[in-house]
Amino acid sequence: MPFALAFSPNCFSRLMNLVLKENHQEKFSQTNAKKKTDTLNYLDDVILFTETVESHLDGLKRILGILERACLNVIPKTTNETDETTNEMKITNDGHMDPVVVCFRIKYYPPEPFRLRDETRHQIYLQLKRDLQHGRLYSPGPGQEMALLAALCVQIELGDFDPELHPNGYISGMRLLLQQSEKLEEKIAEIHQGASTPTPNGITTSTPNVNGLTAHQAQIALLRRSCVLDTYGVDPHAVKDQAGNQLYLGVNHTGVLTFHGGRKQHHFRWCEITKLNYEGKMFIVHFAIAEDSRTKAKQGLITVLSKT
Repeated sequence: MPFALAFSPNCFSRLMNLVLKENHQEKFSQTNAKKKTDTLNYLDDVILFTETVESHLDGLKRILGILERACLNVIPKTTNETDETTNEMKITNDGHMDPVVVCFRIKYYPPEPFRLRDETRHQIYLQLKRDLQHGRLYSPGPGQEMALLAALCVQIELGDFDPELHPNGYISGMRLLLQQSEKLEEKIAEIHQGASTPTPNGITTSTPNVNGLTAHQAQIALLRRSCVLDTYGVDPHAVKDQAGNQLYLGVNHTGVLTFHGGRKQHHFRWCEITKLNYEGKMFIVHFAIAEDSRTKAKQGLITVLSKT
């Protein structure tokens, strides 16, 4: 259900249309039927057509009772799926519409998302769940951490394991991770079906399990573990270094990061960065690092080339 409201997606879409029609009655007249139309695509895949995106974003946040509005934003959606949808909509409307598809996403990932209010925290959770599904949020290694994050998502969605409700293979029917192998699904199921008593503020035992956590506790635990990962809040952009090696560049609340082969290669914290330049296709980071208070800061720079 969208935004944890007690509405179905269709009901939510109708509700939003009524709100928009009441506030902008003249924009829904037949005389404006040929005007450019925008499409809102929410975190729970609810699609809504509006005349403008910006004029309704604040109203949407107000209706949802979200106080931390700076964390949320709408972004263009440019996937192949979108292109196909756009073409289909153009044909359906006989060329009278030129839709713009945008997605309701998290704009800023706060350093401690578990301290946010309930509604905003839920939006962060939905975004992190989507980041796990698309491979943007991950932890390199044998997969134990990824299995735990996925198991927390299962606990939030399904609650405690019940053999009558959750037959063999129930994990394979859920989309949790980008690279969701059968072996990883077994780990997820093992953690979800664990029998030991969890701590109320998260998972800290050497043998992790999520059995017994409420949805609220599991959500807090997921946020606590996610926000310490190197890939938390990073929107990776494909670049190349001066040697021509393929890298991914991203930023989050900690600084500027580069990744190579799925692992963090550089991490320049904001307190270390003295200057940022973008010249043509070159992105240059100037930094100064002091080993301790008695030594002079070391100056340096790193240059990467954008892919496009």
